[in-house]
Amino acid sequence: SKQNFINKSLSTKKIATALITAKTNNTLTIRVAKRITLPIEIIDFTVIDSKKNISKTFDENLFFANGETKVKTIVLDFKEKFEQNNLSITMHCKIAGIDSRLSLPVASAYNISPETKGFPKNPTISDTLKKHKFLKYDKSTNSFIVNKGKWKINGDLIIPQNAGLIIKNKTKLLFQPNAILLATGKINWQGSKNNPIYLSPIKESWGGVVVVGSNSVLFDNIIIRGVTSINRGGWRLSGGVNIIDSTSYITNATFLDCMGEDGINIIRGLTKIKNSKFINCNSDAVDGDFINGELSKLVFEKIRGDAIDLSGSSLNIWQITCNQITDKGISIGENSKVTVEDIFINKSKFGVVVKDSSVLNLTGGTIKNTNTGIAVFIKKREYGPAKAIVNNITYNAVKTEAIVQHNSQLFINGIEIKTSKININKLYGK
Repeated sequence: SKQNFINKSLSTKKIATALITAKTNNTLTIRVAKRITLPIEIIDFTVIDSKKNISKTFDENLFFANGETKVKTIVLDFKEKFEQNNLSITMHCKIAGIDSRLSLPVASAYNISPETKGFPKNPTISDTLKKHKFLKYDKSTNSFIVNKGKWKINGDLIIPQNAGLIIKNKTKLLFQPNAILLATGKINWQGSKNNPIYLSPIKESWGGVVVVGSNSVLFDNIIIRGVTSINRGGWRLSGGVNIIDSTSYITNATFLDCMGEDGINIIRGLTKIKNSKFINCNSDAVDGDFINGELSKLVFEKIRGDAIDLSGSSLNIWQITCNQITDKGISIGENSKVTVEDIFINKSKFGVVVKDSSVLNLTGGTIKNTNTGIAVFIKKREYGPAKAIVNNITYNAVKTEAIVQHNSQLFINGIEIKTSKININKLYGK
Protein backbone atom coordinates (compact mmCIF):
# COMPACT_ATOMS: atom_id res chain seq x y z
CA SER A 1 0.00 0.00 0.00
CA LYS A 2 0.97 3.66 -0.29
CA GLN A 3 1.34 3.98 3.50
CA ASN A 4 3.64 0.95 3.64
CA PHE A 5 5.75 2.45 0.86
CA ILE A 6 6.00 5.74 2.78
CA ASN A 7 6.96 3.94 5.98
CA LYS A 8 9.62 1.91 4.18
CA SER A 9 11.04 5.02 2.47
CA LEU A 10 11.28 6.84 5.80
CA SER A 11 12.83 3.89 7.62
CA THR A 12 15.49 3.28 4.96
CA LYS A 13 16.10 7.00 4.29
CA LYS A 14 16.01 6.39 0.54
CA ILE A 15 13.88 9.35 -0.49
CA ALA A 16 16.85 11.43 -1.77
CA THR A 17 20.61 11.65 -2.06
CA ALA A 18 22.93 14.66 -2.20
CA LEU A 19 26.43 15.00 -3.67
CA ILE A 20 28.91 17.87 -3.74
CA THR A 21 29.75 18.19 -7.44
CA ALA A 22 31.69 21.48 -7.62
CA LYS A 23 33.62 23.81 -5.33
CA THR A 24 34.93 27.37 -5.46
CA ASN A 25 36.64 29.40 -2.75
CA ASN A 26 33.30 30.42 -1.28
CA THR A 27 30.63 28.11 -2.76
CA LEU A 28 29.60 24.48 -2.86
CA THR A 29 27.43 23.07 -5.64
CA ILE A 30 25.25 20.20 -4.49
CA ARG A 31 23.29 17.87 -6.74
CA VAL A 32 20.13 16.52 -5.13
CA ALA A 33 18.47 13.42 -6.56
CA LYS A 34 14.93 12.37 -5.65
CA ARG A 35 14.67 8.60 -5.18
CA ILE A 36 10.92 8.04 -4.95
CA THR A 37 7.91 9.06 -7.04
CA LEU A 38 6.10 10.78 -4.15
CA PRO A 39 6.58 14.55 -3.78
CA ILE A 40 9.39 15.55 -1.42
CA GLU A 41 10.66 18.78 0.11
CA ILE A 42 14.30 19.70 0.70
CA ILE A 43 14.09 21.96 3.76
CA ASP A 44 17.64 23.11 4.43
CA PHE A 45 21.33 22.23 4.60
CA THR A 46 23.32 22.46 7.83
CA VAL A 47 27.08 22.93 7.50
CA ILE A 48 29.31 22.30 10.51
CA ASP A 49 33.00 23.24 10.67
CA SER A 50 34.29 20.76 13.25
CA LYS A 51 37.63 22.51 13.61
CA LYS A 52 36.20 25.97 14.32
CA ASN A 53 33.03 24.62 15.98
CA ILE A 54 30.89 26.78 13.68
CA SER A 55 27.46 25.84 12.32
CA LYS A 56 25.60 27.51 9.44
CA THR A 57 22.17 26.68 8.00
CA PHE A 58 21.08 27.36 4.42
CA ASP A 59 17.29 27.46 3.88
CA GLU A 60 16.52 26.15 0.40
CA ASN A 61 12.87 24.99 0.27
CA LEU A 62 13.49 22.89 -2.83
CA PHE A 63 10.42 20.95 -4.02
CA PHE A 64 10.17 17.83 -6.18
CA ALA A 65 6.69 17.27 -7.62
CA ASN A 66 4.69 14.05 -7.56
CA GLY A 67 6.01 11.53 -10.07
CA GLU A 68 9.15 13.56 -10.75
CA THR A 69 12.41 11.63 -10.32
CA LYS A 70 14.74 14.32 -11.55
CA VAL A 71 18.02 15.72 -10.30
CA LYS A 72 18.23 19.35 -9.20
CA THR A 73 21.24 21.48 -8.36
CA ILE A 74 21.63 24.11 -5.65
CA VAL A 75 24.55 26.35 -4.68
CA LEU A 76 25.51 27.13 -1.08
CA ASP A 77 27.16 30.56 -1.05
CA PHE A 78 29.24 31.22 2.07
CA LYS A 79 29.95 34.84 1.01
CA GLU A 80 33.57 34.32 2.03
CA LYS A 81 36.43 31.88 1.63
CA PHE A 82 36.10 28.80 3.83
CA GLU A 83 38.08 25.70 4.71
CA GLN A 84 36.40 22.78 2.93
CA ASN A 85 38.24 19.87 4.52
CA ASN A 86 36.65 20.24 7.96
CA LEU A 87 33.04 20.46 6.84
CA SER A 88 30.21 18.10 7.71
CA ILE A 89 27.03 18.77 5.70
CA THR A 90 23.55 17.45 6.43
CA MET A 91 20.47 17.78 4.22
CA HIS A 92 17.08 17.91 5.95
CA CYS A 93 14.15 16.70 3.86
CA LYS A 94 10.73 15.08 4.08
CA ILE A 95 7.94 13.57 2.05
CA ALA A 96 5.46 16.34 1.30
CA GLY A 97 2.51 16.25 3.70
CA ILE A 98 4.38 14.11 6.24
CA ASP A 99 5.72 15.68 9.41
CA SER A 100 8.68 13.32 9.87
CA ARG A 101 11.96 14.95 8.79
CA LEU A 102 15.01 13.01 7.64
CA SER A 103 18.61 14.06 8.16
CA LEU A 104 20.77 12.79 5.30
CA PRO A 105 24.54 13.24 4.89
CA VAL A 106 25.88 15.16 1.89
CA ALA A 107 28.88 13.39 0.40
CA SER A 108 31.53 14.54 -2.06
CA ALA A 109 31.51 13.02 -5.52
CA TYR A 110 35.23 13.73 -5.73
CA ASN A 111 36.36 12.34 -2.39
CA ILE A 112 37.76 9.07 -3.71
CA SER A 113 40.57 7.60 -1.67
CA PRO A 114 41.25 4.56 0.51
CA GLU A 115 40.60 6.80 3.55
CA THR A 116 37.05 7.58 2.40
CA LYS A 117 34.40 6.06 4.65
CA GLY A 118 32.73 3.23 2.76
CA PHE A 119 35.60 2.82 0.28
CA PRO A 120 36.48 -0.91 -0.13
CA LYS A 121 39.66 -2.22 1.43
CA ASN A 122 42.54 -2.93 -0.94
CA PRO A 123 42.88 -6.73 -1.30
CA THR A 124 46.13 -8.61 -1.87
CA ILE A 125 46.83 -10.40 -5.12
CA SER A 126 46.48 -13.80 -3.45
CA ASP A 127 43.21 -12.86 -1.76
CA THR A 128 41.80 -11.66 -5.08
CA LEU A 129 42.74 -14.88 -6.87
CA LYS A 130 41.34 -16.97 -4.03
CA LYS A 131 37.99 -15.18 -4.04
CA HIS A 132 37.57 -15.00 -7.82
CA LYS A 133 38.58 -18.32 -9.38
CA PHE A 134 37.97 -17.05 -12.92
CA LEU A 135 40.91 -14.62 -12.65
CA LYS A 136 44.55 -15.21 -13.41
CA TYR A 137 47.43 -12.82 -12.72
CA ASP A 138 50.19 -11.73 -15.12
CA LYS A 139 53.08 -10.49 -13.01
CA SER A 140 54.97 -9.06 -16.01
CA THR A 141 52.16 -6.56 -16.72
CA ASN A 142 50.70 -6.37 -13.20
CA SER A 143 47.32 -7.26 -14.67
CA PHE A 144 44.46 -9.58 -13.81
CA ILE A 145 42.94 -11.45 -16.76
CA VAL A 146 39.38 -12.75 -16.79
CA ASN A 147 39.09 -16.23 -18.27
CA LYS A 148 36.54 -16.40 -21.08
CA GLY A 149 33.13 -17.69 -20.06
CA LYS A 150 30.10 -16.77 -17.97
CA TRP A 151 30.87 -16.00 -14.34
CA LYS A 152 28.77 -15.10 -11.31
CA ILE A 153 30.73 -12.67 -9.17
CA ASN A 154 30.91 -13.33 -5.44
CA GLY A 155 30.28 -9.88 -3.90
CA ASP A 156 32.42 -7.00 -5.15
CA LEU A 157 35.15 -7.42 -7.72
CA ILE A 158 37.94 -5.25 -6.28
CA ILE A 159 41.19 -5.21 -8.22
CA PRO A 160 44.28 -4.55 -6.08
CA GLN A 161 45.53 -1.00 -6.24
CA ASN A 162 47.31 -0.02 -9.49
CA ALA A 163 46.83 -3.47 -11.03
CA GLY A 164 45.18 -3.69 -14.45
CA LEU A 165 42.15 -5.68 -15.54
CA ILE A 166 41.85 -7.39 -18.94
CA ILE A 167 38.54 -8.75 -20.23
CA LYS A 168 38.23 -10.27 -23.69
CA ASN A 169 35.38 -11.37 -25.96
CA LYS A 170 33.09 -14.29 -25.10
CA THR A 171 32.99 -13.13 -21.49
CA LYS A 172 29.94 -12.43 -19.31
CA LEU A 173 30.23 -11.17 -15.73
CA LEU A 174 27.09 -11.31 -13.59
CA PHE A 175 26.93 -9.20 -10.42
CA GLN A 176 24.85 -9.41 -7.27
CA PRO A 177 22.60 -6.50 -6.21
CA ASN A 178 24.65 -3.43 -5.11
CA ALA A 179 27.93 -5.17 -5.96
CA ILE A 180 30.59 -3.13 -7.74
CA LEU A 181 33.68 -3.49 -9.89
CA LEU A 182 36.50 -1.21 -8.71
CA ALA A 183 39.86 -0.74 -10.43
CA THR A 184 42.66 1.83 -10.30
CA GLY A 185 45.03 0.45 -12.93
CA LYS A 186 44.99 -0.03 -16.69
CA ILE A 187 41.64 -1.18 -18.08
CA ASN A 188 41.52 -3.18 -21.31
CA TRP A 189 38.03 -4.54 -21.95
CA GLN A 190 37.97 -5.53 -25.59
CA GLY A 191 35.16 -7.67 -26.96
CA SER A 192 34.21 -8.18 -30.59
CA LYS A 193 31.20 -7.29 -32.72
CA ASN A 194 29.82 -10.83 -32.66
CA ASN A 195 30.93 -11.60 -29.09
CA PRO A 196 30.75 -8.47 -26.96
CA ILE A 197 31.63 -8.39 -23.28
CA TYR A 198 28.60 -8.37 -20.95
CA LEU A 199 28.51 -6.80 -17.49
CA SER A 200 25.02 -7.48 -16.14
CA PRO A 201 23.08 -8.10 -12.94
CA ILE A 202 22.17 -11.55 -11.68
CA LYS A 203 18.75 -10.13 -10.82
CA GLU A 204 17.47 -6.66 -11.76
CA SER A 205 20.42 -4.40 -10.94
CA TRP A 206 23.93 -4.07 -9.57
CA GLY A 207 26.01 -1.18 -8.22
CA GLY A 208 28.23 -0.53 -11.22
CA VAL A 209 31.78 0.27 -12.26
CA VAL A 210 34.32 2.60 -10.66
CA VAL A 211 37.67 3.37 -12.29
CA VAL A 212 39.91 5.87 -10.48
CA GLY A 213 43.26 7.32 -11.52
CA SER A 214 43.89 5.11 -14.56
CA ASN A 215 46.11 6.34 -17.39
CA SER A 216 44.34 4.02 -19.86
CA VAL A 217 40.70 2.92 -19.90
CA LEU A 218 39.45 1.04 -22.98
CA PHE A 219 35.87 -0.19 -23.41
CA ASP A 220 35.38 -1.75 -26.85
CA ASN A 221 32.37 -3.86 -27.88
CA ILE A 222 30.87 -4.04 -24.41
CA ILE A 223 27.31 -4.12 -23.07
CA ILE A 224 26.69 -2.79 -19.55
CA ARG A 225 23.20 -3.27 -18.16
CA GLY A 226 21.27 -2.58 -14.98
CA VAL A 227 23.74 -0.34 -13.12
CA THR A 228 22.49 1.89 -10.30
CA SER A 229 25.06 4.04 -8.45
CA ILE A 230 27.44 3.88 -5.49
CA ASN A 231 26.11 4.62 -2.01
CA ARG A 232 28.20 3.22 0.82
CA GLY A 233 28.42 5.34 3.92
CA GLY A 234 30.45 8.44 3.08
CA TRP A 235 31.34 7.11 -0.36
CA ARG A 236 28.75 8.05 -2.94
CA LEU A 237 28.99 8.34 -6.70
CA SER A 238 26.16 9.37 -9.01
CA GLY A 239 27.06 7.18 -11.99
CA GLY A 240 26.39 3.55 -12.77
CA VAL A 241 29.76 3.73 -14.53
CA ASN A 242 32.20 6.21 -12.93
CA ILE A 243 35.52 7.11 -14.55
CA ILE A 244 37.48 9.53 -12.39
CA ASP A 245 40.84 11.23 -12.95
CA SER A 246 41.51 8.92 -15.89
CA THR A 247 42.10 8.83 -19.64
CA SER A 248 39.32 6.87 -21.30
CA TYR A 249 38.32 5.62 -24.76
CA ILE A 250 34.88 4.06 -25.14
CA THR A 251 33.73 2.68 -28.48
CA ASN A 252 31.03 0.28 -29.71
CA ALA A 253 29.51 0.26 -26.23
CA THR A 254 25.87 -0.11 -25.18
CA PHE A 255 24.54 1.09 -21.84
CA LEU A 256 21.10 -0.36 -21.04
CA ASP A 257 18.59 0.19 -18.22
CA CYS A 258 20.70 2.60 -16.17
CA MET A 259 18.94 3.20 -12.86
CA GLY A 260 21.14 5.79 -11.13
CA GLU A 261 21.48 9.56 -11.46
CA ASP A 262 23.87 9.13 -14.40
CA GLY A 263 24.40 6.26 -16.80
CA ILE A 264 28.06 7.18 -16.99
CA ASN A 265 29.76 9.95 -15.00
CA ILE A 266 33.22 11.03 -16.11
CA ILE A 267 35.02 13.36 -13.72
CA ARG A 268 38.24 15.13 -14.64
CA GLY A 269 40.21 13.61 -17.48
CA LEU A 270 40.55 13.15 -21.22
CA THR A 271 37.81 11.08 -22.82
CA LYS A 272 36.53 9.87 -26.19
CA ILE A 273 33.19 8.13 -26.57
CA LYS A 274 32.06 7.06 -30.04
CA ASN A 275 29.79 4.59 -31.86
CA SER A 276 27.87 3.91 -28.66
CA LYS A 277 24.26 3.71 -27.45
CA PHE A 278 22.50 4.74 -24.24
CA ILE A 279 19.04 3.23 -23.89
CA ASN A 280 16.50 3.55 -21.07
CA CYS A 281 18.21 5.66 -18.42
CA ASN A 282 16.35 6.82 -15.30
CA SER A 283 18.05 10.22 -15.34
CA ASP A 284 21.04 11.65 -17.27
CA ALA A 285 22.84 9.34 -19.70
CA VAL A 286 26.30 10.95 -20.06
CA ASP A 287 27.47 13.34 -17.34
CA GLY A 288 30.86 15.00 -17.85
CA ASP A 289 32.43 17.13 -15.12
CA PHE A 290 35.67 18.99 -15.94
CA ILE A 291 36.59 16.79 -18.90
CA ASN A 292 38.20 17.33 -22.30
CA GLY A 293 37.79 15.28 -25.44
CA GLU A 294 35.25 14.10 -28.01
CA LEU A 295 31.78 12.57 -28.19
CA SER A 296 30.75 11.25 -31.60
CA LYS A 297 28.24 8.96 -33.31
CA LEU A 298 26.16 8.43 -30.18
CA VAL A 299 22.51 7.35 -29.93
CA PHE A 300 20.28 8.15 -26.96
CA GLU A 301 16.83 6.56 -26.53
CA LYS A 302 14.34 6.90 -23.67
CA ILE A 303 16.40 9.11 -21.37
CA ARG A 304 14.49 10.48 -18.38
CA GLY A 305 16.91 13.32 -17.81
CA ASP A 306 19.55 14.87 -20.09
CA ALA A 307 21.15 12.88 -22.87
CA ILE A 308 24.43 14.79 -22.38
CA ASP A 309 25.10 16.98 -19.32
CA LEU A 310 28.39 18.91 -19.20
CA SER A 311 29.98 21.08 -16.52
CA GLY A 312 33.34 22.84 -16.70
CA SER A 313 34.27 20.89 -19.82
CA SER A 314 35.82 21.43 -23.24
CA LEU A 315 34.51 19.04 -25.91
CA ASN A 316 33.97 18.48 -29.60
CA ILE A 317 30.68 16.70 -30.28
CA TRP A 318 29.26 15.43 -33.56
CA GLN A 319 26.65 13.07 -35.02
CA ILE A 320 24.41 12.82 -31.97
CA THR A 321 20.93 11.28 -32.17
CA CYS A 322 18.46 11.81 -29.32
CA ASN A 323 14.96 10.33 -29.14
CA GLN A 324 12.48 10.61 -26.26
CA ILE A 325 14.49 12.79 -23.89
CA THR A 326 12.56 13.97 -20.83
CA ASP A 327 14.71 17.04 -20.19
CA LYS A 328 17.56 18.27 -22.43
CA GLY A 329 19.24 16.78 -25.48
CA ILE A 330 22.51 18.56 -24.67
CA SER A 331 23.07 20.63 -21.52
CA ILE A 332 26.20 22.80 -21.45
CA GLY A 333 27.01 24.58 -18.19
CA GLU A 334 29.51 25.95 -15.69
CA ASN A 335 32.03 27.58 -18.00
CA SER A 336 32.12 24.84 -20.64
CA LYS A 337 33.44 25.40 -24.17
CA VAL A 338 31.74 23.07 -26.65
CA THR A 339 31.59 22.64 -30.43
CA VAL A 340 28.69 20.57 -31.81
CA GLU A 341 28.03 19.41 -35.38
CA ASP A 342 25.20 17.37 -36.88
CA ILE A 343 22.60 16.72 -34.20
CA PHE A 344 19.18 15.10 -34.37
CA ILE A 345 16.92 15.71 -31.37
CA ASN A 346 13.36 14.39 -31.33
CA LYS A 347 10.77 14.52 -28.53
CA SER A 348 12.65 16.46 -25.89
CA LYS A 349 11.72 19.24 -23.47
CA PHE A 350 14.78 21.25 -24.56
CA GLY A 351 16.97 20.66 -27.58
CA VAL A 352 20.19 22.39 -26.48
CA VAL A 353 20.71 24.50 -23.35
CA VAL A 354 23.75 26.76 -22.86
CA LYS A 355 24.16 28.38 -19.45
CA ASP A 356 26.46 29.81 -16.82
CA SER A 357 29.46 31.35 -18.65
CA SER A 358 29.48 28.58 -21.25
CA VAL A 359 30.11 29.02 -24.99
CA LEU A 360 28.62 26.84 -27.74
CA ASN A 361 29.30 26.67 -31.47
CA LEU A 362 26.60 24.53 -33.11
CA THR A 363 26.47 23.75 -36.82
CA GLY A 364 23.97 21.56 -38.65
CA GLY A 365 21.15 19.32 -37.54
CA THR A 366 17.47 18.93 -36.79
CA ILE A 367 15.38 19.59 -33.69
CA LYS A 368 11.79 18.35 -33.80
CA ASN A 369 8.80 17.68 -31.56
CA THR A 370 10.44 19.69 -28.80
CA ASN A 371 9.19 22.42 -26.45
CA THR A 372 12.24 24.71 -26.72
CA GLY A 373 14.93 24.38 -29.40
CA ILE A 374 17.83 26.50 -28.10
CA ALA A 375 17.97 28.19 -24.68
CA VAL A 376 20.76 30.48 -23.41
CA PHE A 377 20.75 31.89 -19.87
CA ILE A 378 22.30 32.12 -16.39
CA LYS A 379 21.05 29.55 -13.90
CA LYS A 380 23.65 29.82 -11.12
CA ARG A 381 24.38 33.21 -9.59
CA GLU A 382 28.14 32.71 -9.35
CA TYR A 383 28.49 32.40 -13.15
CA GLY A 384 28.14 34.97 -15.91
CA PRO A 385 26.17 35.15 -19.18
CA ALA A 386 26.33 32.36 -21.75
CA LYS A 387 26.82 32.56 -25.51
CA ALA A 388 25.75 30.36 -28.43
CA ILE A 389 26.52 30.62 -32.14
CA VAL A 390 24.13 28.42 -34.12
CA ASN A 391 24.04 27.76 -37.88
CA ASN A 392 21.97 25.58 -40.20
CA ILE A 393 19.53 24.06 -37.72
CA THR A 394 16.17 22.83 -39.03
CA TYR A 395 13.16 23.02 -36.72
CA ASN A 396 10.06 20.85 -37.06
CA ALA A 397 7.13 21.02 -34.62
CA VAL A 398 9.13 23.05 -32.09
CA LYS A 399 6.95 25.22 -29.83
CA THR A 400 9.65 27.85 -29.14
CA GLU A 401 12.67 27.81 -31.43
CA ALA A 402 14.96 29.96 -29.27
CA ILE A 403 15.04 31.92 -26.02
CA VAL A 404 17.92 34.01 -24.70
CA GLN A 405 18.13 35.79 -21.39
CA HIS A 406 19.15 39.43 -21.01
CA ASN A 407 22.98 39.81 -21.11
CA SER A 408 23.49 36.37 -22.69
CA GLN A 409 23.90 36.08 -26.47
CA LEU A 410 22.50 33.84 -29.18
CA PHE A 411 23.35 34.16 -32.87
CA ILE A 412 21.40 32.08 -35.40
CA ASN A 413 22.72 32.12 -38.96
CA GLY A 414 24.60 35.33 -38.19
CA ILE A 415 21.60 37.18 -36.72
CA GLU A 416 21.59 38.06 -33.03
CA ILE A 417 18.37 36.93 -31.34
CA LYS A 418 16.50 39.44 -29.19
CA THR A 419 16.92 38.83 -25.47
CA SER A 420 14.15 38.65 -22.89
CA LYS A 421 13.58 38.25 -19.18
CA ILE A 422 13.50 34.58 -18.25
CA ASN A 423 12.02 33.16 -15.07
CA ILE A 424 14.43 30.30 -14.43
CA ASN A 425 12.18 28.57 -11.89
CA LYS A 426 9.28 28.62 -14.31
CA LEU A 427 11.54 27.47 -17.15
CA TYR A 428 12.54 24.42 -15.10
CA GLY A 429 8.98 23.82 -13.95
CA LYS A 430 9.57 24.66 -10.29
